[in-house]
Amino acid sequence: SHQPDRLLPTIRSRCQSLAVPRPDSAAVAEWLGVPEPRARELLSLGGGAPLRAIALMSEENASLIKGFDEKLNLVSRNRLDGQAVADEWLKKNPELALEWLVRRLQRSIRLRLAPADSNAVTDPAGDPLHNAWLALGVDALFDRLAAAERLLDQLGSGINAELAMRVLLLGFQPERART
Repeated sequence: SHQPDRLLPTIRSRCQSLAVPRPDSAAVAEWLGVPEPRARELLSLGGGAPLRAIALMSEENASLIKGFDEKLNLVSRNRLDGQAVADEWLKKNPELALEWLVRRLQRSIRLRLAPADSNAVTDPAGDPLHNAWLALGVDALFDRLAAAERLLDQLGSGINAELAMRVLLLGFQPERART
């Protein structure tokens, strides 16, 4: 379990704790058959899970992820309507979009709070989305992260995903995020 504290005490008392470390990026790169920088990027987007990284390697998913990055960059710079992007994400793969968004926000927050300690795949100065989010404060990034995680958890539960996704993406526009 990744959350042993949530297990009942009677179950925990009969269990043995065994730590299974995540493989390093060199091992994953060899396993996936991709260059190490690409493996680090896939691991980051997959939350450190190698099997999730494999799923992200598909041509379809890679194309979607590239589109997520480009569209959110335009939304964040007020060059594209967040509502239209939300509609598109909901039609294509809302779960993948939200998982990607959560990872991107986590990476941007880490870069913002501890730039020297970061093991980022890309140089922050060369990352258009990171630069687009510079107008947003750290608090706004944390708010967007919490909203994205909440929406990801609630997908399929009867929530109005269309409205929630629109509100989430509109929050990346700097003039709306401050209010």
